[in-house]
Amino acid sequence: MVTIVGRGGYSVLELLVGLLMIALIAAVGVPQLLRHIQRVQLDGAAHSLASDMMRARYVGVVQNCRCRFRIDAGRGCYWWEEDRNLNRVLDPGEVLAPERTLPGGIRFDCTGVMGPPYAPTQPPPGPVTFPGSQLNAGPDGRWASPGAVYLANDWGDHAAVSVAMSGRVRVWSWNEGLRRWE
Repeated sequence: MVTIVGRGGYSVLELLVGLLMIALIAAVGVPQLLRHIQRVQLDGAAHSLASDMMRARYVGVVQNCRCRFRIDAGRGCYWWEEDRNLNRVLDPGEVLAPERTLPGGIRFDCTGVMGPPYAPTQPPPGPVTFPGSQLNAGPDGRWASPGAVYLANDWGDHAAVSVAMSGRVRVWSWNEGLRRWE
């Protein structure tokens, strides 16, 4: 009886082919994963901004005061103030909410999109369309002027937060393929 004893394991060529396949999958998958992470961060930043706008409006109604929601697009941050005596000035004792900063890779930007999100007809005048980059909500819960805030990430994805005078705040995503807001 003849017994053939083989060696177990893989050859160098088989290992190289396996490593090449893993490298190709990584080369295709990692950029898509990074883009997905950026999209999620952009969506999260837009929803956080919208939530803070709604919170400022709610505080104005509950405290019977005027809330000013301010945006500094150059520094990538925003905050709000409670004007409790309705004199349009932040006096001692009135509340200034902590400043919030956009996450890394997210900025206020409207390059390459049309606006406003609810009826896009032309490029927006800037990333913040409220007069003086501030939004005022009165004790009745109405915003003084409608407008939108535009956000973008490093991959060219865009989101917008629109505000109606009635108090409605809505988050939008830009569909580059269809060139419209959804």
